[in-house]
Amino acid sequence: MKYSLQNKRGYYHAVISYKDENGKRRLKSITMKIKVQKGNKRIAEKTADDLVSAWMKQREQDAEEKKDPPLSRAVEMFNEEKRKTVQPSTYVSYAKIGNEIIPWQYSVNIRKIYKIPKS
Repeated sequence: MKYSLQNKRGYYHAVISYKDENGKRRLKSITMKIKVQKGNKRIAEKTADDLVSAWMKQREQDAEEKKDPPLSRAVEMFNEEKRKTVQPSTYVSYAKIGNEIIPWQYSVNIRKIYKIPKS
């Protein structure tokens, strides 16, 4: 992932060039509150490195979140916790309900949010 420092309205901006999940080239501009003055370029470069790495980590976390939505994790955690405290027949009922909720979530909410085509 490449980035460059640019002067926009007297302040440094880190402009990141990246490809989105569809392979399309995108630009992301992160504003730094560092004025373009003599001696500030090194400070801006160090700040930009930190900001770009934080942005990349957040982008990776967002991609992981799309692959494993929070509701499915919550249902799995609930079932594992209840497995220890309820009768086996009750656990089977909970598991069935969880198995019905998760596909519903994928078909209704996730498809709209992430624009996943129906297969």
